[in-house]
Amino acid sequence: MEKYYIKLPNGRYQEVGYNVPDMCDGFYFTQRVGAGRRTTLVPYWAGRLQDLDEVLNVQKLVTIMQHDDNLCMFLREHIDAGNLKVFNISLNDFSLDILRFLYHTIIKEEI
Repeated sequence: MEKYYIKLPNGRYQEVGYNVPDMCDGFYFTQRVGAGRRTTLVPYWAGRLQDLDEVLNVQKLVTIMQHDDNLCMFLREHIDAGNLKVFNISLNDFSLDILRFLYHTIIKEEI
């Protein structure tokens, strides 16, 4: 987040606001990997606009999210083998969409 100023005629600066890049509905999931950390933005996993009153089970959501890299590599193996073709979407976005579907259809029913 950056703070913005304008220069006044007397040479002083006056604060005018903030720039908040890449802020959206959702939360950031951070996990330790190897020698560092990995952060994933989880937008709109809480549900659609019509069911905002649903309870979000963050623990189960994070559990399923941890498999996004494994799913992405699994999809890559099948694409390289010629068993699967994916167009107009990145494998990462595709794997997140699959996990989102699984969360909304299977895991949420257990809550």
